[in-house]
Amino acid sequence: MGYAKSKAREFVHIHMKFRVINQDNGTDETCDVTHIMRLPTIAEREEYHRNLAKMKGRKVQSNVSEANWKLWIACVVGVEGYDDIPKDEHWKMYFSDGIERFHADEAASRLVESLESEETEVEKKFVQSSAP
Repeated sequence: MGYAKSKAREFVHIHMKFRVINQDNGTDETCDVTHIMRLPTIAEREEYHRNLAKMKGRKVQSNVSEANWKLWIACVVGVEGYDDIPKDEHWKMYFSDGIERFHADEAASRLVESLESEETEVEKKFVQSSAP
């Protein structure tokens, strides 16, 4: 059989909806945004898992948000749905704090979830095809 590279996806589009308050009239609105991310390399995925928790003395400290941020910075190639992003090479820093950081965190988290769910499906198919 074999693996057809042409069928492999190169990018993942992470679609999200957020509630925002319209600054002009104060009404609640829904904002649709998309983060376009390339698939992380094996090294980036390993680094992500290493960054999830850090040792602080004898205690393990959760570091999910920082791990998500580093993965997002490495893998995001574009975003859609934002009106006020700078159009220069430093556009990623727009997401370094505030609600935008939450968006980046959520996008990276969803990327990891989608990759892990795909791996689970591949493993299930492999086990089924290996069964007598």
